[in-house]
Amino acid sequence: MIKNFSIKYRLPILIVAPSILVVGLVAIALFQNTKQNVNIVSVELANTVTAHVENNLRDYLSIPHTINQLNLQSITLGTLDPGNSTRLESYFWHQIQMFEGVTRLYFSNPEGEFRGATILESGEVGITRAGKTTNSTLMSYATTSEGQPTQIVQRTPNYDPRSRPWYQAALPSDRPIWSDIYRDFDSQELAITAAQVVKDPQGEVVGVLGVDLLFGQINEFLQTLTIGKTGQALIIDRQGLLIASSNPEVIAEAVESSGGLNIAESENQLIAAIAQSLLDELGSFSQVESTINSSFRWQRKKLYFQVKSFRDRLGLDLLIVAIVPEEDFMQQVQIQARITLVLEALILLAALGVGLGVSRWVLKPIFQFGEAANQIKSKSFDPQTLESLTERKDEVGELARVFVEMAVETGDRQQSLEEQLNLLNFQVSQSKDNPYELTALKKWQKKASCIRAVYDYHPHLPQLLAQVPYYQHLTSEQLRQLITNGKIKRFHVGDYICREDQPGDEFYTILTGSVRIFVEKINKPLVTLSTGKSFGELALMLGGTRTATAIAIEETTLFSINRLNFGKVLHQYPQMAEQIAQDLHRHQTELEERKQLLAEYGLLEENETDLLEQIKSRMKTLFNL
Repeated sequence: MIKNFSIKYRLPILIVAPSILVVGLVAIALFQNTKQNVNIVSVELANTVTAHVENNLRDYLSIPHTINQLNLQSITLGTLDPGNSTRLESYFWHQIQMFEGVTRLYFSNPEGEFRGATILESGEVGITRAGKTTNSTLMSYATTSEGQPTQIVQRTPNYDPRSRPWYQAALPSDRPIWSDIYRDFDSQELAITAAQVVKDPQGEVVGVLGVDLLFGQINEFLQTLTIGKTGQALIIDRQGLLIASSNPEVIAEAVESSGGLNIAESENQLIAAIAQSLLDELGSFSQVESTINSSFRWQRKKLYFQVKSFRDRLGLDLLIVAIVPEEDFMQQVQIQARITLVLEALILLAALGVGLGVSRWVLKPIFQFGEAANQIKSKSFDPQTLESLTERKDEVGELARVFVEMAVETGDRQQSLEEQLNLLNFQVSQSKDNPYELTALKKWQKKASCIRAVYDYHPHLPQLLAQVPYYQHLTSEQLRQLITNGKIKRFHVGDYICREDQPGDEFYTILTGSVRIFVEKINKPLVTLSTGKSFGELALMLGGTRTATAIAIEETTLFSINRLNFGKVLHQYPQMAEQIAQDLHRHQTELEERKQLLAEYGLLEENETDLLEQIKSRMKTLFNL
């Protein structure tokens, strides 16, 4: 389609198009690279969040067991007497204030006596008692600044610590254990208890140490995390029950749920969608062994999430989930895309300006040449049209000077032909009463018209033909006669000009374009000819059929003369035949290569040795010389 455009449009397009293409490709590559970086950053952020949560959770969960181990060691060394209730209460009261996040410290013996310290709803530190002295009622006391009990702030009747899950779970094991996660009666927060059995040197149970830990502090920690702009983090157990979350709304929903909140059934659609995605992929949460990175589209938004397994040495088994929405990072991509579009537009405008400027500078001489050509065509050429170009010192200036010379020469020739035609027409008008003279004049008028038609197409045809080896010794008049009897032929790309085994009755000279010569039977290329070259002379001058095929490989114009018209020229100028025979003989190498083939066609006698004489004889016979 671009071939149909004017060059004044094609050139700017060709100059601007590469810039547009490069800018477009760079923009696409940059955008894709940025999106890939978003993916990498999202995964890295999820890794950072889960690792941070894991470290904090591990530190937080290590505190209860550290307290139990310290207390067990104190009892073992005798610095803490579990039978001294007053001393035990004071010890726990001071100790609980040293560890953040711990809500209760306590000790219970096999007789059902319970002593400990607790964080009251008011935030103050209190002490707790149960057993015979309280008639099996768990009593919580406010305390003075020295840790002395004052008023009772809470009562829990029928409390027997020996029946509690943490007490029962600790008895069979000498190691620290975790209780199941449960909902704290007072705060309604999820909690867990670290328990440690205490035995005497004989292996008899002295009692059980316990530390209660609320997950409320983990919730507060998760809410302090920066996960993009709208990212979330949560902790669940292997059944999918929510333990902690950075989203206060989800925490409130979990508090309202009496049996615990399964995230797959959460009212928060995002968390429920992630849970369902995991269940669809794995079947159950228990299948997560280490770390899973995944992504999915939710409400036409892409989200990345990571699920990481958390296990400690005491058997606690949880999952940490980090959720990172892609849109939190796409804002930067969109900003960069807008900047890229602006830069692309600026580059496009600059390229367009440069393209138009360069094309105008390049095309100006072409338009001047075009104007001069139109003047030549209308026979009104003025050398001043190209004066500004002829003064240039570059290739354009040299071309302009040659163009002016050619235009002047062509104009002179056209004027000469016009004068001859006018003279002939005048003689024709004056010879109406003489039929013989009229016929002769019309014959010459026809020849002059043929010459003019050839000149109009290719004004330098005589000079071009004079370069052909077989025509080098022809005079101007002989060349003129040759041109009069020839034809101009045009061929498109892929057109066959002549084919092997066809009669060789034409001789061609290439005016424009190029031609490939090859042996068609074996598809063997011989040579490629361009402007000024000729072919087909052997078949024309020696007779017989073509020995090769010629095909146009671009738009090609040929000067053709057939055997009949060539014979007319030879009859009019007999000395020309001798000269051509001599020129053919100079190409003895080529003739020798084809000698056997020519002999097979009956064009040469194999038993004769004088090749020149054979050529002369063949031409005399062929052209009746």
